[in-house]
Amino acid sequence: MIGLDTNVLVRYITQDDPAQAAKAAALLESLTAAEPGFISLVVTAELAWVLERTYRLGRGPLAAVVERLLQTETLRVQNDTEVFAAMLEMRHGHADFADALIAALARSAGCRHTATFDRRALRLAGVARHLSLGRSRWSLVGGLRRAAAGARSARGASKLPRFAPV
Repeated sequence: MIGLDTNVLVRYITQDDPAQAAKAAALLESLTAAEPGFISLVVTAELAWVLERTYRLGRGPLAAVVERLLQTETLRVQNDTEVFAAMLEMRHGHADFADALIAALARSAGCRHTATFDRRALRLAGVARHLSLGRSRWSLVGGLRRAAAGARSARGASKLPRFAPV
């Protein structure tokens, strides 16, 4: 099996760089059922994001690309059942691919629901809004923060790191 990076799939699908597209085509067309290409969840999510954001592919065409990857005998898509479920949710306009994949993976893992602040993701089965979490729900987070602060104190650090907004 050969792992495939997002850029190889993007070049093959978009054919926007002739030299790289030819190399990607040669690689993908050399794969066999005995020696398939592996597409990880990260690559699948990144591919959907790149095709949607950079190449302005709509949900229908994007769903068709994901479906074709799943149907190709010489490709193995990680968590293919969940990727298929996410593709269907996206195709029907319930959410973008990444949100649908997060929900599908959580359902598959046995989660009661997926907590989110994303209003669009609320259309997905098993997704619930948790904007007004009570103090008791934050007790675990507070406990984790206290434990992290204790570990940092033992190392000589005095406060939680601050991250610059992105």
